[in-house]
Amino acid sequence: MEKITPGIYDNLLDQRIEELIGQFCSETNSAQIDQLDTKLLPDYLTRTLAEHIRKALNIIDVDKRYDLANKLIQALSEYDEELGFLRDNQLIPTESNLLTEIYLVGEERKLRPSTPLSFPSLFTGASGSPQLGRELELELESADQMDMLVSFIKTAGINLLFSALKRFTVSAK
Repeated sequence: MEKITPGIYDNLLDQRIEELIGQFCSETNSAQIDQLDTKLLPDYLTRTLAEHIRKALNIIDVDKRYDLANKLIQALSEYDEELGFLRDNQLIPTESNLLTEIYLVGEERKLRPSTPLSFPSLFTGASGSPQLGRELELELESADQMDMLVSFIKTAGINLLFSALKRFTVSAK
């Protein structure tokens, strides 16, 4: 954060933010700093650390990224005995390094959605962009479970997914 301006924030207090608040606050400007519920602290810390790590990984040379990531994992594993399980999670810097499927030889391979499974995606319906119905069908083909929250659904929308939903419920994974 480079500058503080009036508005609503949802950031953990760090040294830089504290300094900016000190520069900004006066008789006419003030800051509200609340106590964070300790149950939410892991989520806030994870989000904040992820932002810092992403920035750092984008800045350093490509060939140093795995080294930095593994040093972070190592530092976490050495911080406390209970975190020792992380020692076995060092990343392997090879050209092919993204596990995308485990399958039985001779069985038909699963078709993959065009959007990554582990990242949120926004489906706009624009031409050339992935279509929500097809992406959901492909994800249901390999899902072990499904949680679905739907609002303002139309019959036409459920009809697009009906056969995939039926196959999913029959497969009893």
